[in-house]
Amino acid sequence: MRGLWWGVGPWFWGPSWWPWGPLVMMIFWVVLIVGVVLFIRRWLRVSPAGSDAAAEILRTRYARGELSREEFEQMRRDLAAR
Repeated sequence: MRGLWWGVGPWFWGPSWWPWGPLVMMIFWVVLIVGVVLFIRRWLRVSPAGSDAAAEILRTRYARGELSREEFEQMRRDLAAR
């Protein structure tokens, strides 16, 4: 009598499948965990666009003459320190 493990039905894995099953499952979990970690890191990443926007406003104000060179340099250093 041959059971499901020996070739009867669509569930035939046979005795040669057992080393691959755990390996495939381990690869699945590694890919899933790495994908979740990368998604969370990307989602939580703070965009540097805020500092770029502030620097652009600072350059615009300096170009208009609203700031002296000393004020511009001090504010630029303050932004770079963030």
